[in-house]
Amino acid sequence: MSPNEVRNLTNVQILEMLVSLRPGADEATSWLASVIADPVMVEGVNELSRLYTADQNGKTRLPRAKTAGTVLIDGGKFKHLMWLNRIPMNQVGPMIGKCDGWGSVIAYKGRMSYWAADAIATEIGMHVDAFIEAIASPEELQRLSA
Repeated sequence: MSPNEVRNLTNVQILEMLVSLRPGADEATSWLASVIADPVMVEGVNELSRLYTADQNGKTRLPRAKTAGTVLIDGGKFKHLMWLNRIPMNQVGPMIGKCDGWGSVIAYKGRMSYWAADAIATEIGMHVDAFIEAIASPEELQRLSA
C-alpha cells in the first residue's frame, strides 16, 4: 500500500492498520519506531491528524469542538427543549451560575461543555445522556454512535 492510497481509506481502516502492530509493554519503543519508519503508517497518522485537527484559521468542515468534553448541539433543538420545559432563554444561564445571555449564545455557537449539559439536565430533571440526545447536532449523534 502506498502513502497515497492511505488518504482514500476510511478512518476505521486507518485505525485498524495502525493497531495491527499491537506493541507489548517492552516493545512500545520499537513499535513507535516502526510506525515512524514506515511511510504508509506515517501517512495514516497524518491523515487522521488532518481530519481531526482544526485549521490555523479555525475553519473546519464541522462546527469546531474545542475539546473532547465539548458537545455539539443544534440550536433549534436546544431552544425547543427549553421551550417545552417552560424555561426562557434568559433563564438558562442563571440556573447553572452563568450570565443571562448564556443560553442564547450557546444556541448560536452550537456547542457547550459536557459539564454545562450535565448541570442543565440535572436542573430540568433529565439524565445527561437523554438531554444530549435531545439537543445534539447530527454530527454529535454520529460521533456518539461510533
